[in-house]
Amino acid sequence: MEIFKFKHMKKFLFIASFVLFTFRAYAQQDYENIVDQFFTLYSKEAPEKAVDFLFTTNPYMDINSEQAKKIKVQLGTVTALIGDFYGYELMRKEQLAPSLVSLTYLVKHKRQPLYYTFVFYKPNDKWQILNVRFDDKLENVPLNKNERQ
Repeated sequence: MEIFKFKHMKKFLFIASFVLFTFRAYAQQDYENIVDQFFTLYSKEAPEKAVDFLFTTNPYMDINSEQAKKIKVQLGTVTALIGDFYGYELMRKEQLAPSLVSLTYLVKHKRQPLYYTFVFYKPNDKWQILNVRFDDKLENVPLNKNERQ
């Protein structure tokens, strides 16, 4: 009887592990999970680490490029000035096409908020960052289709 239970338990654990692994692999492809991971790194490690992670989602973006370095320096400087990170809130989500989405977030800091806009592209079966920008002025953030440049 004990052997029977053990065999079934092993089979159950194998199936459960497979399902969890499959779910996790699928979840990592979702752009919202990429944003969640970005802000987890942003709050627990450093904004620069979060930018590095974001760039790794797109094989055509170089973490060591001048553009990436510039973003990380600017972001590090700004976040040092505006204080502690308190969280983030989705302001706008726009599905531009089935494979293109734009997300704008209010990022709460002690002194004042920042506004982040992420554009994700899904060329085949995996979402990747196409563009990211941040600003400290609400008037520079496109809030609807007509305001996009």
